[in-house]
Amino acid sequence: MKRFPLLALLLGMPMPAAAQLEPRLDHLDQYSLEASLVFEQLFVTGRDDEEDEQTPGALVDVAFGIPVGDDVARVLFGARFGIDADDRLRLALPSVVLRTYAGWEEWKTFLDVGAFSRIQPDWALGARLGLGVQYEFSPNLGAFAGAGTSIGYGEGLQIGVELSAGLQTRF
Repeated sequence: MKRFPLLALLLGMPMPAAAQLEPRLDHLDQYSLEASLVFEQLFVTGRDDEEDEQTPGALVDVAFGIPVGDDVARVLFGARFGIDADDRLRLALPSVVLRTYAGWEEWKTFLDVGAFSRIQPDWALGARLGLGVQYEFSPNLGAFAGAGTSIGYGEGLQIGVELSAGLQTRF
């Protein structure tokens, strides 16, 4: 009879949830470094005395991220460089992007809203909008894929459409 109260006490105690035992992957209070490969199709129109053109390009995007707000966003300061199909340099420097996340576990979605300065092949100032998904390998490492579009004006109207994939490390 003396064991029943102990058994009742043990059975009546709530057990910790499995989610409480696993590390949370909400990394939004950490700084980050990101590197991604980008495929961009760039459309340029309205330049003086030149034909409209569209050229694909392969770029590397590198960025440093700073957490902001209430742990749902980070600001990314970055640069893009690469070449297009005609072996011309492509360079966008600097870029500033506000990335907001949804989700707390391994899989997250994100929305990018930003501004950039394109220097090559033709200069332009513009805005960028992107969507993506990110998978967290650990609290300090994740991989992401995304798609985006940009529009800029300078030496003509420049419209870009892109696909990207990369890694994010956090500290």
